[in-house]
Amino acid sequence: HGSLELFARPASYQNPDSVGILFVISINPEECEKSGIPYADVSEIGVFQGNESEILFTTDAIFCINSVRPIADHYTDRLWKVELNLTENDDNQLKALIAHEQKENQNTGWARLSSLFLELRQPEIAEQLYKTLLQQTSADRKQAYYIHQLGSVYYFKNENSKAMSNFKRSLEIFEKIPPPNHHYLATAYMHVGNVHNQMREFSKALALYQQAFEIQKISLPPNHPHVATSLMNMGSMYCDLGDYHQALSLYQQALEIQKTALPLNHSNFVE
Repeated sequence: HGSLELFARPASYQNPDSVGILFVISINPEECEKSGIPYADVSEIGVFQGNESEILFTTDAIFCINSVRPIADHYTDRLWKVELNLTENDDNQLKALIAHEQKENQNTGWARLSSLFLELRQPEIAEQLYKTLLQQTSADRKQAYYIHQLGSVYYFKNENSKAMSNFKRSLEIFEKIPPPNHHYLATAYMHVGNVHNQMREFSKALALYQQAFEIQKISLPPNHPHVATSLMNMGSMYCDLGDYHQALSLYQQALEIQKTALPLNHSNFVE
């Protein structure tokens, strides 16, 4: 395969930190035409003039990962084949997943971009953006949120002292803000608990997870994904504390909620 020999295999050989990946994309022309997904065969007019089968996709094309398999090679174990399908615009699973993610992240503008960088594991960029946003606002709720997000950045970087300081500072502000602020309070309690968990202070973490759960019980529907997250957090702490029966009960409750509240292809089901 030309792409394997020209690109993927050399990438895995030349740099010990690189992984060679061969993407194999399947396209159903009839389905693409029906759902309005544009793509073009440019093999005869592209740079390589017919020597390669070039397909041009739009920048907003979305692909479904069908499989990820290693490619056998005598010299490296860092060679992989990823099989993709071009996803239709009216794919029901994709619609459900996008709707869920949009509901979970209702930020706009720079705040949403900052959150995205954190999800993409680029905490340094997220940190600078959140610090800039914090300097530009005087609203208590936004200040508390940006301070809290900085705590998330430091938590990601395993800087537990800074994370704890920011989470507690944001919690103090949220506690003074008039309702409705239940969501922010519960999240702040949960994230302070996460730091205690990371520091292996399981009893303290459990108490904070329970506080978050009590707030969620009165402010959220019983089948909300955040309720499931709290149940899983508490289950994890009971497991670490050796109470496996209680841990199993909480995990089962969380799973039942997730079955009704999340798309079937959501990553939480793997966890």
